[in-house]
Amino acid sequence: MNTRTISTVSEYIDIINDLTSNQDDIARQQKELLQFLSSNDNIKNSLREYYQIILEQKSVNLEKINYNKVVLGEFNLNKEKEKYNYQFYYRVHYKSSFSLLPSAFRGNNWNNEDFYYHEIMVQCPQHFQYSSHLDKLVTMQHYDCPTRLLDVTSNPLVALYFACKNYGCKKCDASTEGEVIVFPVLHQDVVYSDSDRALLLSCIAKFGQRDKEKLLTATNSYLSIGKFKQISGGSRYSDDIVERFFHEITTELPSFKRELRPIDLLQPLFVQPNKTNGRILKQDGAFIINGLSENSNEATEKLKNLSHISIKIHNQNAILKELAFLGIHEASLFPEVDKVAQYLKDNV
Repeated sequence: MNTRTISTVSEYIDIINDLTSNQDDIARQQKELLQFLSSNDNIKNSLREYYQIILEQKSVNLEKINYNKVVLGEFNLNKEKEKYNYQFYYRVHYKSSFSLLPSAFRGNNWNNEDFYYHEIMVQCPQHFQYSSHLDKLVTMQHYDCPTRLLDVTSNPLVALYFACKNYGCKKCDASTEGEVIVFPVLHQDVVYSDSDRALLLSCIAKFGQRDKEKLLTATNSYLSIGKFKQISGGSRYSDDIVERFFHEITTELPSFKRELRPIDLLQPLFVQPNKTNGRILKQDGAFIINGLSENSNEATEKLKNLSHISIKIHNQNAILKELAFLGIHEASLFPEVDKVAQYLKDNV
């Protein structure tokens, strides 16, 4: 991952503009990285297979980006084409030392995801009635309950605000730098909340750690084949854990076909949610929903290999003042009355 450092809003905007106007370079670097990872003897076989499959899936579209730049550029059409190649998402850390990891994968939470999922619904059923698996995770995320979701935004200025927002808190000192991590995502790799792929990854949260380990073992076993083994004339999967997982999917989507692809259970997915939540609407929020991984380090590496650049943030207080002048502040990003009232009192 490339690293840049900024101390003003204008420096930050220059970096973002440079990224969005050089998408052919991003495509080339993404392809080179996948080629390296898929042939790297220093990583285990299942991960090499994982990156090889992703490379095969993305190669055609990555090549198209370069084709648009080189060939269509002669006819001055490339600018229109390039504009739609990538959707950019931004992940924020107010301390750059923080790990790129969802809350359910941190520390002891790794073994307790299913406990959080079931117990919060037992204790607070009124918040989860008639919700999809993904909607339940989004609600849990809103109330800071550990999930496999990672918050991102499609608005770079919103990201910059949150990278600076907590500067000066008890956990920070004068040397603390914020961080914005930029993810360029091919448009066909972004899904909506009702996507079948989003449903698959959301269902994983219901399973205990041992069952997730069994499901990961089965997934890796069939990864190179591209599909799970079926028996009884295709009426069930040969692995009990895969059959149970399929059954869980069909409780929400009965029409789901027996066409599970192992790669879809492993790959982090960018989800554009419904804007029914006030904060998601105000903050241009989205999520990365994470799939199966052997451990938290592997999950982090998958996410890092999707990112393109880390922007380190200094001079946070001055940047917050600049952003407020541009209309990016507490009252504009949080819809709750108490947040707006506090901002007004602090800025009379």
